[in-house]
Order: sequence, then C-alpha cells, then structure tokens
Amino acid sequence: MHNSVVVADLWGSQGGGGGGWEVNFRRSFHDWELDEVTRFLNHISAVKVQEWEDSLVWKIERRGKFSVKSYYRSLKDENSPFFPAKEVWGSHAPSRTRFFAWEAVWGKISTVDGLMRRGWSMVNRCILCKENEESADHILIHCGKARELWTLLLSSFGVLWVFSASVRNLLLEWKIKGLGKKRCAVWRMAPICLFWCTWGERNRRTFQEEEMSDTSLRNLFYRSLFEWSQQILILDYLTFFNFLGDGLVD
Repeated sequence: MHNSVVVADLWGSQGGGGGGWEVNFRRSFHDWELDEVTRFLNHISAVKVQEWEDSLVWKIERRGKFSVKSYYRSLKDENSPFFPAKEVWGSHAPSRTRFFAWEAVWGKISTVDGLMRRGWSMVNRCILCKENEESADHILIHCGKARELWTLLLSSFGVLWVFSASVRNLLLEWKIKGLGKKRCAVWRMAPICLFWCTWGERNRRTFQEEEMSDTSLRNLFYRSLFEWSQQILILDYLTFFNFLGDGLVD
C-alpha cells in the first residue's frame, strides 16, 4: 500500500449489496511477517465502511455534535473525578481570577518548578519567603507570606483550619457549615482572592523588583475581597469587617 492512499481506494463494492476491503500490497511478505499481516487483515475486517458522504462525529455527545461543555467534562473525567468545579466556577470571584484558580489546580501557572520542567535553567527559590522551592502549592498555601494571609482570613471568620497539601484538595475541602448565604458566598471567594493577591505580589517582586510591606499586602487582600463582595453585599468597608467578624452567627 502507498502511504497516500485513502479509505475509498481500498474499499470496494461486493456481491449482495455490501462492500469489503481490497488491499493490495506493494511487495511479497517474508515468512516472519505473515503473522503480523494476518493480524492486520483480521483487525480491519471488523471495520465496515458506510457508503455515503463522510461527516465528522463527536463521539462524546450522543447527538455527535461538538460542544465546549462536553469537551471540558471529558478532560475533567480523564484527569481526575475530583475537580473543585463548584468552588472555582460557582464562585462570585471575577472571571479572570477563577481562570487563574483553575490553572493553579492543574499546576499550570508559571511557577519556577514548571518552567524548569520545560527546559529553563534557573535557581528554584520562592521569591516571597526565600526559603523553599517555588511551586503552585507552596506559593499559594505553604509559603510564610501566604500563611500570614490565611491566618488573617481564618481569624476573621473565627475558624481553625488544617491545610491540605495541594491547591486542588484545599478547594475541595473549603466548606463550612452554619454560615449564612451571603457570608458563605464571601467564604467561597476568599481563597481565590488570596491566591490572586499572593500571585500578584510574587509577580511584582519578580518583574518589577518592588515589594509590598506585610501591612500593605494584608490591606490589599481585604480591599480586594471587599470589592469582589459588592455584587452580593451592600456594605461599607468598616461594616464589611464586622460582617466577617460575625463568624458563625447569622
């Protein structure tokens, strides 16, 4: 067979209204090749060609038509059945920050360890704590600078928390009972907001060689969370602090 042939060149009509494969090889086979050729012919004999105009079929959907939703669902199922979809896409956080959280869950943000896996030669050190190697899980959860924000957030809600090792598991476990509906919405936004502010400070130090003070970073986090919450709350800044401080009381 020539490598430029198409299916139509190898499928011929046969008696009884059906069709069959008409495969012609360019040379004779050696004895040691016969078993492999037999397996090949048996394999293609099970495939029947429908004799009408070709069309594209999206097998994941019953109707055979492509949809972004079905493609995303297939990726999620292929990689892990435990993706924090509700915690990411169900949040009231701004769209671009939810996409960032989505990338962080899959470990696709441009951390030093990821760049090194792609062939970059560099020293892997977290630019925030300057102690450990930089990874998505480290810089967003375990880094000392990030932990200061986590401590601040949890104390605002009056909650004690045992942190998971990964961004994925942290979001999967980011649930708490007894919160009112609006406070629960803020709770769901909070980790994405913290991710976003921490990553912004990381990039500020990396690319602009500027560094926010701990107090300024805390204020940035609270201000950002307050601004994100305005779509579900009508509160001024000081009242917002009291709102968080209500803890588990409706």
